[in-house]
Amino acid sequence: MTRPGPVRRRGVAVGVVLVVGLGSLLIVAGLLHVVRSGVVSLGGVEDRVQGRLAARSAVRILARDLHRLRPDMLAGATPDLPEEFDVLEIDDGGDGRVAVARLLPLGPGGASLVSENAKLDLNLVDAGALESTGILDPTQAGTVVAARDARPGGRFTHLSDLLALEGDGGIPPETLLGPLDELSILSRVDVEDDIGERIGNRLEATLGSSDGSTPLSDVLTIHAFEPDVDRNGEARFLLSSSTVETLGLDELGPERRTIVEAMMGSTAAPDAARDPAEDEADEADESGPRDPGSLDEVEFVRRLWAIADRNGGDAGLMLDDLTLVDGGWRNGLVDINRAPIPVLRALPGVDEELATAIVARRDSLDEARRFDRFWPVVEGLVEPDAWFDAVPSVTTRSLVWRAAIAVGFVSTDEGGPALRSPVVWEVVVDCGGDRPRIVELRDITMLELAARLVPAQEGIDSAARSSESGGSMIDEAAGDTAFPEESFFQD
Repeated sequence: MTRPGPVRRRGVAVGVVLVVGLGSLLIVAGLLHVVRSGVVSLGGVEDRVQGRLAARSAVRILARDLHRLRPDMLAGATPDLPEEFDVLEIDDGGDGRVAVARLLPLGPGGASLVSENAKLDLNLVDAGALESTGILDPTQAGTVVAARDARPGGRFTHLSDLLALEGDGGIPPETLLGPLDELSILSRVDVEDDIGERIGNRLEATLGSSDGSTPLSDVLTIHAFEPDVDRNGEARFLLSSSTVETLGLDELGPERRTIVEAMMGSTAAPDAARDPAEDEADEADESGPRDPGSLDEVEFVRRLWAIADRNGGDAGLMLDDLTLVDGGWRNGLVDINRAPIPVLRALPGVDEELATAIVARRDSLDEARRFDRFWPVVEGLVEPDAWFDAVPSVTTRSLVWRAAIAVGFVSTDEGGPALRSPVVWEVVVDCGGDRPRIVELRDITMLELAARLVPAQEGIDSAARSSESGGSMIDEAAGDTAFPEESFFQD
């Protein structure tokens, strides 16, 4: 006789087992997914940590290699560094990886190293000089100076401080950084420019712009300083009565003694071939304060040129050897061998024509004379009397350099230009002392994205204002992102 009851119970049991088994499989699969996600997440964190550690090492390598070229910088040369170098090799048990550093185009013409001494010192420049750049109008220039004077210590701490200025004298991001849609950070990491394109960009940037299109970041800095040393790295002789009395004239050497005696009011023996009236004029011209340290710098430069001219000396070498400033450092001097036209126009007595002539001539200078602050006169670009006002404000070398350095990983097997997990840091290195010094360091990896979002934020603000006045809230440019503007350009 058939007994169906137990068969039905066995069917139910089999169904229960299948359901429980399937549930177990789902749980296991879910756990595997969680574990896998955790491993991937940990791998991403590891990449970021290793990337930042590699970037720190890359900055140290850059600073070290720059400082090794300090003697060349003192003589007026521009440091020449490779645009890519290996930082370290990582053995992670699989395909080996190498951390690679690349210098990105940063300055005018795609330069990868930018001289801070080729810019105006934001904390020293006056409103007239700011206006002379052609970038700021009188209201903006006055607002910048007034805001600076009102800050603690009378100083800005970063160029981005200018973005906080409001009203008619406010500085928009485009004025500070240039067109935001042309700002490129990550999009330049793996791009290799054609040599012809680089040359063209550099020539275009060398000629400069007088229409105000140059961004403020190319003409202003807070890092314009240099040690008061000569082209050989030796401290310049402080020209003052106290220094002379301490050392004594006999310890100065013949050249310095001639200059000091002339500066202190003594006149050299008349040249028989010269007109007596000319000697009398020279003697009258050298009357005045007997302490050379009491001269202002323009008068000092003028007298130094006259002394060199009368005695057949080298005014450039004399000026490189002497100083009136006690303290060992000079602030705010403009490097005429690298400054763009808008910066040169801000120097005393320098107009558009002279600024353009300086830029056009400087690349062909004899390397042995690049240190000479009188070279525009020697090259026939300007008369001596017209150049004397500018000389106290200029230098011919740069010891502080800015670079944008991208650091990422490449496979030792595959190679290729693409960097994995890149980070980009902007760094300013001071090579003025016995050891390199990092004076500014900031992460700019996301600056390009932030720049793209600024117009969107402005579109949202505009839409909100339009709505308040009864207009439409629809703005296609705004998209669906809104971030506070002050978060875009933090250090």
